[in-house]
Amino acid sequence: KEFVDNMVESTKKVVVTTIQKLNNAISKPYHLKQMEKMKDKRIVFIFDECHRTQFGETHSKISNFFTNKQFFGFTGTPIFAENSIGYKTTKDLFEECLHKYTIREAIDDENVLGFSVEYYSTFNLKYENGNDLSPDDIIKIKGINTKEVFSNKKRLGNIVDFIIKNHRAKTFNKKFHSIFAISDINTLIEYYHLFKEKNNDLKIAAIFTYDANVDLSNDEGTYENEGEECKHPREHLDKIVKDYNEMFGDNFNLNVD
Repeated sequence: KEFVDNMVESTKKVVVTTIQKLNNAISKPYHLKQMEKMKDKRIVFIFDECHRTQFGETHSKISNFFTNKQFFGFTGTPIFAENSIGYKTTKDLFEECLHKYTIREAIDDENVLGFSVEYYSTFNLKYENGNDLSPDDIIKIKGINTKEVFSNKKRLGNIVDFIIKNHRAKTFNKKFHSIFAISDINTLIEYYHLFKEKNNDLKIAAIFTYDANVDLSNDEGTYENEGEECKHPREHLDKIVKDYNEMFGDNFNLNVD
């Protein structure tokens, strides 16, 4: 409601929101009547991280609803033909690239810190010559159920053990925080529970977005674990937020208008 009021009635020139709230504003009947007033207004939309979140129905719905809009997108990981989703690329949605700012330029400008990259293989497969088989080639091998391999609970547990063992050294005795990026919600939830189950002194938090109408029979939110079948991602996120509140004495929740 606050977002809709800011869009329709406020004199503010800039309104900041999430794509989920914007989608709700043009989808929910009790907001739609108000938002109809903005349908033909001249509006510039600026999307941060405009790669993965912009390739579903939500982007199309927003684009079709507003008739006099202009889209600008910022992303550090643009979608090209070789890594496209449904054959769509960033250029298809946002047209020509206006400017590029590389990580090398950002480091030179001292806008970001320099960094090093370390690779760790979780597979022991070998080529015929004895060299390690790369993860990219594993994916290409016909017949391997890559989802089953990569999400295997024993493999995830080994990764958690490795992180717990090396976290203090890699963060200079916990001087720095760490972000663990996961490929999908199911695996994120699995990792979260593994960290909580294992003996460690790390403060673990997690965050993800979810679809309110997720189909629990597919891979968009099902968490298939003992006693957790078909539990909505919202329920897991509620528990994660509750854990966070207990850890830091806060009172956050997922209730939104």
